[in-house]
Amino acid sequence: MTLGRAWLVVGLCAALVAAVPRASSAQWAIGASVGPTYSWMDGFAIEDQDPVWGYLAGAFFVYRFDRRWAVRVEGNVVNKGAANVLLESGVTMTSVSLTYLEVPMVLNLVMRLGRKVDLGVYGGATLGFTVTCFYNLGTAESSKCDRSPLSDVNTVVWSLPVGAEFRWNLPSVNSSLILDGRFMYGLGFPFETATARNHAVAVLARWTYYLLK
Repeated sequence: MTLGRAWLVVGLCAALVAAVPRASSAQWAIGASVGPTYSWMDGFAIEDQDPVWGYLAGAFFVYRFDRRWAVRVEGNVVNKGAANVLLESGVTMTSVSLTYLEVPMVLNLVMRLGRKVDLGVYGGATLGFTVTCFYNLGTAESSKCDRSPLSDVNTVVWSLPVGAEFRWNLPSVNSSLILDGRFMYGLGFPFETATARNHAVAVLARWTYYLLK
């Protein structure tokens, strides 16, 4: 992803935040997320591949403008990749495993379904930093992705998260329990050849604790 496009994504997120009116009920919240990911790769260099399971674990904080609108910033460790990756060169990578430190910023809209039940939707942008990358060829031991068949790994990768959440509010303990379904579209390229992207879906359990204003 070019620097110009990266700034465009950041600008769009800022514009979304600025467009939401602030209200007297503004409130901060903190929380944690955990759950499995199901990821795959595609692109010009990839002829075929198999999706793989991974994980997401992290924490977040929320600024609520009012009862409906909020901005959430997360810090997550996310594992993605693919298996049996057949490249157009004829090489098959038995497995590719990438671990990222991702920082999503999303705009969240919450709709009340009942006294204690809410439905939410959200979308935004994620800045990801590659922490580890390993691959296998056949039965060989795992190797770091430097000089892999897909070339060297990029240290920064952008993605676009969108999702929906079912929220059960617990006013007695000032908290919420949330079931979150998320799609993470790989906007940037994990490798320097710029011919492959990594996408993932996740099902997350999230816990939120609401702080005083």
